[in-house]
This record gives sequence, C-alpha cells and structure tokens, in this order.
Amino acid sequence: MKLGFVSTLLLLAGCGSVDVSIQPHENAKELESLSYSVYTKVNAHRLAKNLSELKLDLRLSKIARAKSAAMAQGEEFGHAGFNVVRAGKIKKIIPFHRAGENLAFNTNEIDPAARAVKMWQESPSHLANIERPEYSITGIGVAKSVAGQIFFTQLFVYPK
Repeated sequence: MKLGFVSTLLLLAGCGSVDVSIQPHENAKELESLSYSVYTKVNAHRLAKNLSELKLDLRLSKIARAKSAAMAQGEEFGHAGFNVVRAGKIKKIIPFHRAGENLAFNTNEIDPAARAVKMWQESPSHLANIERPEYSITGIGVAKSVAGQIFFTQLFVYPK
C-alpha cells in the first residue's frame, strides 16, 4: 500500500492534546499538495541564491503538522513554545546547532502555498530562515481550520 506524505505523517503522529489527524473539513490530498508546494518553492528560492536544497524529514514534518493543527484548532498564531517545546522535540530527533521556524496563514488564496512563501520572502526574519546556508533539513506541516484558513509551519535545522 502506497502512503502519501500526509498519511505517512499521520502514522507518525501522536502529539499532545492537539488532534493532528485529518479533520472532517480537511482534505488529505490538498494538505499534501500544499506541503509539497511550499517545499519546492522554498528550494527553488534557495537554488536561485546558489544555496543547497533542504532535505525533507518526515519526523520534522510531524512536529510542523502538530503546530499547524494547533493553530487551526484555535491555538494563538505565533512562535510561542518554539524554543522549549518544538525545539526540544527536534533535538530529540536531530541534535542541532540551530533551528528555525516560519509560520503563515491565509484564507481564500488561489495558491495558498505561494502566498505563504511570498509572505516569508517579504519578511527579513523569515527570509533569513529560508536563506540561512547552514540549514540543510526541513519539515513542513499544513492544516486547515473549520473557517477555511490554511496554516503553514516550516521548520529548519542545522544539524550537529
């Protein structure tokens, strides 16, 4: 049986009180497509800057999905908890020198992934994560709220 990107994430899931499973209002194929679109757009940007492509790590994507799902389910949008909670989870998987996080959300966009990446490119701190040459590994998680907002989380890691 061939599993898609999001389905594989769900098998790996099991995070806290947030239900990271695909919700009734979400479409697994849509979330998979959005995740992959962010991945390819960020790597295209890096290649245009003569930076190496990021390698996708599904374990990091599980952590990213949990953050996106939490925001889609009503948690405040923001980086609160990154340095302790998510960075701690990342460190258990991949010991690192540095880790970063980009978050975005949008509603009613023709191409939500393109809009998220464009917002990151227009923000100096988010662009710095995308363009940091030391980062070599990424994880991407996407979730949709009942109201139709699409939440994106991209994690970046510079491993030891």
